[in-house]
Amino acid sequence: GGHGTVSGGEDNDATNTHASVSGGELNIASGDGSHIGGGHQNASSGADSCVPGGLDNLADGVVSVAMGDKATTRTMRGAVARASGSFATDGDAQSRDVVLRRQTTTDTFLSLTADGGGDSSTDSLQIPNNSCMRISGSVTGYLSTGAKVATYTVKALVKRVSGVTTLAYQSVTSDFEDDSLWDVQIIAYSSGLTIQAKGGSGETVNWLAEIRTGEVG
Repeated sequence: GGHGTVSGGEDNDATNTHASVSGGELNIASGDGSHIGGGHQNASSGADSCVPGGLDNLADGVVSVAMGDKATTRTMRGAVARASGSFATDGDAQSRDVVLRRQTTTDTFLSLTADGGGDSSTDSLQIPNNSCMRISGSVTGYLSTGAKVATYTVKALVKRVSGVTTLAYQSVTSDFEDDSLWDVQIIAYSSGLTIQAKGGSGETVNWLAEIRTGEVG
């Protein structure tokens, strides 16, 4: 690719603009500005994504990272996926770290996503059919004036079997709230789950979720 680089190794490709592969074998950096450090049979197809090394990893989300053995970021923006192997398919025994965000200005629940906008396949927590995903983490809210803050602990287990998604377990604990009208909830939808938050009407509240998943299929 234009301005791409392959520094060494065997059968490596940097097929897009500014992509690079430092070494290893059978690695393909196909995302604009993506990078693979080494290892075998890794792919970085998301723009500005990275695979530091390892085996059979796929960083297909924008600014995502995959590492270990058979980890996949599932096209999610900014996800960091880790695995040490798989049962049958890539990503069926892995974890992901994700950061979600959203700004609310009403007292209506809105989904927190990787790009701060509406739900989409690249910005929300999705899982393949016939698998389950456990999440745990925290959600923090900050009023733009600094007058109010809140933090919550979230946990959930969602399964997707034969095309039907079910929220098997959920827990939202309010650790601290300056305003009891603020709230967080977890909702299952067709391909996974979404974490939603709301502030007060007419208040500009910035929300951040730090989430770790455990995914098995």
